[in-house]
Amino acid sequence: MHLAANRAELSKVLGHVRRAATGRATLPICANVLLEAREGTLHLTGHGDEWGLQASLPARVEGEGTVSVPARAFAEAVAGLTSEEVTIESGEGDVVHLAGDACRYTFHGLPAAEYPALPTVEGTTLTIPAKRLREMISAALPCVSTDETRAMLTGVLLRQDADGLQVVATDSYRLALLRCREATGEECSAVVPGQILGELGRLIGKGADTCMLTVSDTHCRCEVGGYSLTSRLIEGSYPGYDRVLDQMAKTGVKVGLTLDRKAFQAALRRAAVMASAEAGKVVFSPDGSGLRLQAESADLGRVSEEIVCVMEGERFQAAFDAEYLLDALRSIRSREVQWNWTASLEASVLRPTDSEEVFYAIMPMQL
Repeated sequence: MHLAANRAELSKVLGHVRRAATGRATLPICANVLLEAREGTLHLTGHGDEWGLQASLPARVEGEGTVSVPARAFAEAVAGLTSEEVTIESGEGDVVHLAGDACRYTFHGLPAAEYPALPTVEGTTLTIPAKRLREMISAALPCVSTDETRAMLTGVLLRQDADGLQVVATDSYRLALLRCREATGEECSAVVPGQILGELGRLIGKGADTCMLTVSDTHCRCEVGGYSLTSRLIEGSYPGYDRVLDQMAKTGVKVGLTLDRKAFQAALRRAAVMASAEAGKVVFSPDGSGLRLQAESADLGRVSEEIVCVMEGERFQAAFDAEYLLDALRSIRSREVQWNWTASLEASVLRPTDSEEVFYAIMPMQL
């Protein structure tokens, strides 16, 4: 193999592809990136146990071939060069030469024939606006559980039906439900690892208009902006979040608060100074004309503040984790938010006042 490629473009692509290559994978060769030069194009593949990523870029190919190089070191070497163009050439015994300006690297690769192929994904294909998908991923990820003993909750449910795409994430203390009515495709359902959706969010750049998502029984493939990400799905049934919504509807709204989003965010950040020492606990007391926020720490002290709100319903106190509320508010763009409480120890709902596409259910804390 012998080729020349733009260094900056190669470095950008390697920055993404190398993330799929990990030394913690079952096969040692999965710590490498596969490079394949053919027909004026350099194809790159990174592949771990759970997911893989492919991309390509134009190259001046003088000799076709395939090589495998250490992912981290090769990416760092390309990033550190200053030349506009780099050359890559294979030698005997899986040796790979990288050169730019007066610098020349020699890498010890592994046999390209041993590099595992990514699984073929055949099934239902969805077309999703890329920008909206990135927003939904960003909104859902804070609600994904990190508890590996509850594997299903470390994933995000993607469900396409007649009303479009639903994205659902929960750690059992809070739940995010996002909707995209512009998504098209046949009905399907898949639970994608939260980590993988985080990687997909990184790939969606300003130039990508749509994302093509193909779902089979065991895997999904996401194609966006010239990248193709393939991941294993989490097996099993996602928790019945519809039951939570049905129970809330049955209980009914006891308190309805309409708040200025930015004022609410600012007050929460101030309360979090004290609440951070007490598991984020902030006590909320609506009184008809305002909403009082109070947080207290035995070590730090206390804070109290009242902000303007429009209130409907009963008056009672409830306590919530300030960070959970802030995570939700970061994903809401409307000027005002609606915050509905059902009871002091049952889930509340936070959503924008001008849209039904963003919905958060947040469990309260003990008073």
